[in-house]
Amino acid sequence: MIRENRYKKIYIICTSNNISGGPETLHQLANKINKDKLGEAIIIYYGKQKEIPSKFSKYNVKTETKIEDSEENLLIVPEVLTFYMYRFKKINKCIWWLSLDNYFRSLLKNRVEIFKEKHPKYKILSPLVYLYSLIIERRGKSFKFGKDKNEIFHMYNCEYIKEYLMSNGVNEENTKYLCGPIRKEYFEENTIKKENIVIYNPKKGYKYTKKIIKYFEEKDNKNVEFIPIQGMTADEVHNLLKRAKLYMDFGHFPGPERIPREAAISNCCLITSKLGSAKNLVDVPIPSQYKFNTEELNLEEIYDKVEDIMENYTEYLDDFEAYRRKVKEQVIIFDKNIEEIFSKGGLVHEK
Repeated sequence: MIRENRYKKIYIICTSNNISGGPETLHQLANKINKDKLGEAIIIYYGKQKEIPSKFSKYNVKTETKIEDSEENLLIVPEVLTFYMYRFKKINKCIWWLSLDNYFRSLLKNRVEIFKEKHPKYKILSPLVYLYSLIIERRGKSFKFGKDKNEIFHMYNCEYIKEYLMSNGVNEENTKYLCGPIRKEYFEENTIKKENIVIYNPKKGYKYTKKIIKYFEEKDNKNVEFIPIQGMTADEVHNLLKRAKLYMDFGHFPGPERIPREAAISNCCLITSKLGSAKNLVDVPIPSQYKFNTEELNLEEIYDKVEDIMENYTEYLDDFEAYRRKVKEQVIIFDKNIEEIFSKGGLVHEK
């Protein structure tokens, strides 16, 4: 049977920030579309970036600077760049929701408040920040769940985001789950012996993590080594996860988050917050006793849990099997859902 593609060209808008997981996910999508000949996937960088970063050179993608505004084509934007869609009239449009929190932060009404929080001494400059945001967003036009919410297709990467879309009037048939899998090297067998190491990302809930580290110091506990994930290459992070027994993340979990999934598949135990996607058992399927309310001081309870994991690591591994299984399945589901979305007969909303 000959498969017929839904779109001729698929333009994927990507931020110039190539450090976070979002841009890699966008390149993964373009790579898969091109590899399976489901259309011509083209990366458009928003910002100063023009060439494909060396980090993503392994992916089969191409980049251009102009978009052909045609009904034969599709434009995919991440949730932080929704205003970009409104520059075009004919092209089919899709939002790929990679992070709900980042969407909130991208809205014009929130940018000024974020500026005030970060720079309280310069509140007087808030009107200039507002004006600058207007210029960037071409008079502030961005997606706000208006009349066009079901004229645009929505791809979401976790249950947490799906629930938000449904609650704002997006029809379920106008959505599709699509979560970028973690890198394939994480699925290789790990023969490195585990050590009494707890790793954490200082950019994720560090205010709470810092209290736990301090609590260990006050107890004069030298049995556990806390190592932050910072200033490391992707390979260095991978090797650290192989050695560690536990990964702690008390961040907001605005999406499925890559490092927790990488930790799970690396046979790390996990302790998380109850925020965002970590709140439900679909996105982060680990038992509730490993999830903590960061509004409360659970220091003694977490201390005992960490100590026990260090001493009895192998006894805890089965508690995270569901999460490891989910991470493995995401590779298969990613390929399957791309096929459904980008070939005719798929599920994308027709105008």
